[in-house]
Amino acid sequence: MTKKQTNPEKEIKELEKMHEYLKARKEIFDFIINRNVLKSILFYLGIVSVIIWLGANAYIDYKVKGRVEEKLSEKIDEEYTYLSERNTITELGDMAISTYKIRYYEELNEYLSSKKPERIRIAAKAEILRIESYLSTWGYSGFSPYDAKDSELSAEQLIEEYKETDSMDRKIATLLFLRDRFNKETPGFLLNIVKSTENLRLRYISLCTLQALLKDFSVDRLDYDKNSELWEKNKEKFHKKIDELEKKKK
Repeated sequence: MTKKQTNPEKEIKELEKMHEYLKARKEIFDFIINRNVLKSILFYLGIVSVIIWLGANAYIDYKVKGRVEEKLSEKIDEEYTYLSERNTITELGDMAISTYKIRYYEELNEYLSSKKPERIRIAAKAEILRIESYLSTWGYSGFSPYDAKDSELSAEQLIEEYKETDSMDRKIATLLFLRDRFNKETPGFLLNIVKSTENLRLRYISLCTLQALLKDFSVDRLDYDKNSELWEKNKEKFHKKIDELEKKKK
């Protein structure tokens, strides 16, 4: 086995290079430490870190603020729309009560079957209930006292009186007296009033009179269609009752 030969000169050169490298590294470290270069580097690194941190926070704040402002704007628009429509609904109720014009009541009714937000539909329903409550309390007030002879008039005479008079007071009085006048023509007469009149009070009192005659108060007192169905449902029984009353008279 042969022994590996070494080159002394080559090894010496390598050691000298290693020595030079270590010497140079020591000088660099001495320079950094003695000239406060390390402190400067750390200082500037700190500044850079702070700038990055502040920038990141500013960006996050900007994005969050933008989202919050967007949501807030949407909520404000939603509330503005609601309050605007709520104000319209209240005005419709006020006009229906103060003018007795049916069109305002019907506009409110349209809200109930619309695709408006639920709280808008609830507001419209509440306003309709306010109108009905007013009519049930004050719908009969405001007309002059009727004559004593009115209580003696037949259904035919009261119907004729209603048709001939232009006085709202007299019209209301005749409708009220028809409540206990059992006549086969009266329900149809009352429904015709409801169908043709533009006056909310006349519609209400006419349908109240119809329900009083039928002894059935199961439907809305302002709904023409439902009261027409109510009449069809009770027509046979109503006619039978009139026939019985006529037999008793004989």
